[in-house]
This record gives sequence, C-alpha cells and structure tokens, in this order.
Amino acid sequence: MPKTVVFIGGVSYDKERADQLKTIIESFGYQFVEYEGWKTGEELSKKTIAQLLDELDAVIEKHQAQYVLGKSLGGGLALLCKNPRIRSMVLWAPAFLFAEQSNLAEFLHKPFSQFKSTTEVHLGVQDLAGIRIPIRIIHGAKDDKIPLEHSRQFLPALPTAELLTIPNAGHSTHADIVAKKAVEWFGTHW
Repeated sequence: MPKTVVFIGGVSYDKERADQLKTIIESFGYQFVEYEGWKTGEELSKKTIAQLLDELDAVIEKHQAQYVLGKSLGGGLALLCKNPRIRSMVLWAPAFLFAEQSNLAEFLHKPFSQFKSTTEVHLGVQDLAGIRIPIRIIHGAKDDKIPLEHSRQFLPALPTAELLTIPNAGHSTHADIVAKKAVEWFGTHW
C-alpha cells in the first residue's frame, strides 16, 4: 500500500502552492492527494464544516490515506477528522482557535457564507479529546493572518503534538520547508 498524504488547503485555493507541495512530497516516495472541496470563495460559501468533513472522510477512504497535511482552514478541519486510517498529521497555521469553551456546534452546520472569519470557530478540549495520533503544527513566526500564539494554545490539549516555528515566515510562505518538515514527520510516524 502506498504511503498517501491528503492535503487540505486554506480558504483561498492556491494551485501553485498545492503543486509545489505535491512535487516535494512525491519526491520522497509519497502519494499526494489534494482534497478539492472548493476552488473559489463562492463554492466554499455554500458548504458547511460538517459537509467538508464528510467529503474529507470519503477522500481518505477512497485513497486509503495515512497522513493529513492541513493548511489554515484545512488545518482546522484536520483536527476534526476522526478517520482511524490517519496515523499522523501536520497542521500548517490552523485557522480554528483553541478556547476554554467550544462553539463548534454553533458553526458545524452553518454555511461559510455566514462566517466573518474561520477564527470564529473555537475548538475546546471536548472537540480534541480522543486524538492520540502524532501531530506537528507548523507556523510562521511572522504570520499576520493567524498569530503564532493561536497554535501554541492548542499544545496543552494535544499531548501528542509539537510546534515547529519557521522564522521569518508568514501565513502562506515557505511551502518548500513545510513540505520537507511534513515528510520528515510522516517518516518518523509510520
């Protein structure tokens, strides 16, 4: 069975970034599958978190994927993915926030058109309970969209997680470094 990584992008679809990740990840012998649940803001605006999670689960099953790499919104969705096939994941600047009190139920079935920002979604301990797979959170030190502190706040609730900070990186920069650090993580958590 091939080692397969499912990539879940952010709100803004970026084919060039996905292709760059694919090239690097596949150069290490992994199969790269892009979950393409939306390509435009208009497409995303009609969907809900629950729909995206169902679609993601179907992609994981279809490709028998073992790994997830989630970027921004995709990182938030990855945290909610409960598919037992997944052995480890990498979250790149996850866009959902950690909070004492979860409000996921309020947003789970609401279309994204009714969101002001993905950072409105707050995941609590109960949403993350049961996650036992290794998680690497990668975050740019100079991210101006999702502050680094938001990723740090997940760590106490995710005992199997580590945070890797990329100096001088913004929200969507350094895809090459992210891809290599993701492959490194997946390779040690097979």
